Amino acid sequence: ENATVIRKLRTNDLKEKQLIIKDDDRFELNDYISINQDDDLGWLGYFIGKSETLQKLTLCCWPDEKERVDAAAFAEGIYRNQSIQRLEFYSSAAFQNVISCRTNGNLTDLSLCCNIGGEDARSLALALGGMSLKLFHLEHNSLDSDSFDTIIKALISQKQLERLHVMFNAIARRGCEALSDLLVRWRPQNLRELVLGHNHINDEGLRRLIPGITECCNLRWLGLTGNEFVTSAGLRSLFEEAVIRNLNGLSLGHILNITEGLDHLVWGLPNFQALQYLELEDVDIDDTELQTLSTGIATYFSSDLRELDLSDNPLITADGLRSLSTLLQSESCCLEVLRLHNMD
Repeated sequence: ENATVIRKLRTNDLKEKQLIIKDDDRFELNDYISINQDDDLGWLGYFIGKSETLQKLTLCCWPDEKERVDAAAFAEGIYRNQSIQRLEFYSSAAFQNVISCRTNGNLTDLSLCCNIGGEDARSLALALGGMSLKLFHLEHNSLDSDSFDTIIKALISQKQLERLHVMFNAIARRGCEALSDLLVRWRPQNLRELVLGHNHINDEGLRRLIPGITECCNLRWLGLTGNEFVTSAGLRSLFEEAVIRNLNGLSLGHILNITEGLDHLVWGLPNFQALQYLELEDVDIDDTELQTLSTGIATYFSSDLRELDLSDNPLITADGLRSLSTLLQSESCCLEVLRLHNMD
C-alpha cells in the first residue's frame, strides 16, 4: 500500500492532492502512508520535497526515536516542499519536529489538533512570524493560560487571516481577555470567521470578548457552540452589539441556557440584517419557544435565512412543528435547509 501511494506522490497523482501519514485506521478513504511498515522515511521525505502538486499534508503520527535519522530527513523533505498549502497536525511529536524546520512560504492553512506545551507554544509563535495564514485552527491542545497567551499574541503578524478557530481548549475568562486584547490591537480587516466552540466560556468571558469582536468589522461567522455556561445575560450583551448586523452565520448549539435567552435572541433578531445560517442544536427548545422563534424569524428576516438547525431538541413535538410550518409556507420564506435530526 505504501509503495502505491509513494508512486502516486512521484507521479503527482494523489487523490485530492492530499497525503496522510498515520498509524491507525483514521482517514481510510484518502491516500495515506503507514509508518508502521519498514519503509525508508528519508526517501518519503525526498519525494514530498520534490512534489509540485501536493497541497495538503496531514500528520497523525511520527517515527519512533530509533528512526531519528530517517525522521530528520523526512522533516527536511517537508521543509523543502514548496507546494503544500494546508498542514494538519494530530501528533505532538510531528508538530515538534516539523515546526522547528520552518515551512514553505505558500502555507495558508495551519491546524493543530494535538497537545502542545509551553515550549511548543513558543516554537509556534516563532514560526508564525514567517507565515501568512488564512486559516489557523487550534483544537484539543490542553493549553495552559500562558501558552495560549503566547500563541494569541503571535497572531498579530497574520494580517491576511480569514478564519480563526479555537475549539475544545477551555480558554475560559482569561483566554477571552487575551483574545479580545489581540483583536482590539490587531483590528483585523480580513477576519471573516471566528469559531470558539466548547471553551468553557461563561457570561463574563463573553462580555470580555465583545470589545475584540466589535473590532472585527468584516466578521461574517461567529461560532459559540458548546459553551454551556453562557446564559441569557451574556447573550443579550452580544446581541446589543452592532457587529452582529453583518453576520451570515451564528452557531449557538449545545448551550443549555439558550432557552432562558431565547427571548433575548428574538429581541435581537432585528439587529441581524444578513443572517443566513442559525444553529440551535441541542438547546432544549420546546414547542412554545419554537413558536416564539418562528414568529421572530418570520417578522424580521425570513427572506434572508437559508439554513436553520434545530437537531437534537426532543422537547419539540408535532405542535411545535406546526408553528414552524407556518413560517415555511410564508411567501417571503427562503429557507433551503431545515435540520431536525434525532427528534422524538
